[in-house]
Amino acid sequence: MTHAVQFPVPWRALSALLAAMALVVGCGGGDSGVGTGGTGSPQSFSQGPISGFGSIIVNGVHFDDGAASVVDDDGSALSRSQDLRLGTVVDVEGGAVSNNAATATTIRVHVDLLGPVTTAWNAASGRLAVLGQPVRVVSTTALDGIAGGAAAIAAGSTVKVSSLYDLATGVYVATRIDPAPGAAHFAIRGAPSAIDASAHTFTIGGGVFSYGNVAPPTPFAAGQALRAVLATAPDGQGRWVVTAFGPARAALPDGRQGGVDGVVSSVADAMHFVVDGFAVDATNAKVTPTGATVGVQSRVVVQGTVTGGVLVATSVHVRAAHDDEDDQGGAGAHGGNGNANGADAVQIDGPILTLDTARQTFTMRGPTTVSYATASFDNGKATDLAVGVVVKMSGNLSADGTYVVADKLTLH
Repeated sequence: MTHAVQFPVPWRALSALLAAMALVVGCGGGDSGVGTGGTGSPQSFSQGPISGFGSIIVNGVHFDDGAASVVDDDGSALSRSQDLRLGTVVDVEGGAVSNNAATATTIRVHVDLLGPVTTAWNAASGRLAVLGQPVRVVSTTALDGIAGGAAAIAAGSTVKVSSLYDLATGVYVATRIDPAPGAAHFAIRGAPSAIDASAHTFTIGGGVFSYGNVAPPTPFAAGQALRAVLATAPDGQGRWVVTAFGPARAALPDGRQGGVDGVVSSVADAMHFVVDGFAVDATNAKVTPTGATVGVQSRVVVQGTVTGGVLVATSVHVRAAHDDEDDQGGAGAHGGNGNANGADAVQIDGPILTLDTARQTFTMRGPTTVSYATASFDNGKATDLAVGVVVKMSGNLSADGTYVVADKLTLH
């Protein structure tokens, strides 16, 4: 197959690996394709964390999810109201985008880590460990499902982590962490640093995994991302037992327009790089902010069209050198006035579900708790708030990540 885009020699090596990855993904379950939204064949896609509601907002696009099918990594049905939450990482397929809005047909929810906390959160490093993997809690990590935030996550407790995985360093930069007591299985998405084909084991981060007679994915190599479903107890040697393998991430849908929010794992040259396993050609893209450069560990939002398995970018927004983002609880973290790394504000448009006037908080879809104590108001005032009143809210996560501090409220 001849690609429309020609790459320099270093890029060809990356592209060959990615082509093999795409083949594996295609064989691992394929494109569940046309959802139930009634829009025909999907025309758009978006991959990244949910940054708001009204529909769901992913990479700045408002996707109407009212008729979409919602599934997990294994294809099992999920609840639209319970499983689509702030910071949840999703793949969205939908109709054509118009005025930054589209109708979603299929939404796949991704969890990178599901398992026990092996090291409790450390305030100095801003990290904890799950299944032996380093998880970084930053100013944009949603912790609204955990009373007390990161400091309340106890060693030995079971959690699920949505993240932007930094393949270059093996760090999981959390976008959301939720408790997961009673999980029927554990799971990990990551890249092995070492594989022992004789012992049928591999290592990811601080964890050793035994796959026994379970057929490994193809290709199966160090540095190649995979997803493994695990038993909930280690074997007698302390190794996590793999019960099944799956694709690390769905392939980019060829011919569609969309965006990817992720961490750059390798760079061939200034205009050709890899984001979370996806090849990007940014030859003709507008790069923002002005003067920004893309390097390994940069967090970027890439918009473009998929051509021959490559995301041909029209725009690249460089957000941060990802592992340098503010630690949870550190200076500048989780404030009501944005943060230095340029993270998107939280936006929610919809009815108030519950109201606590004494605490000056209300809940909206998620459910997400919102503090309106310091908010400015348009088309109304605080005394006009009531259950059922529709408001448009913008703000940022609180210092502990457990609620949103509203900057502005507009009453409809």
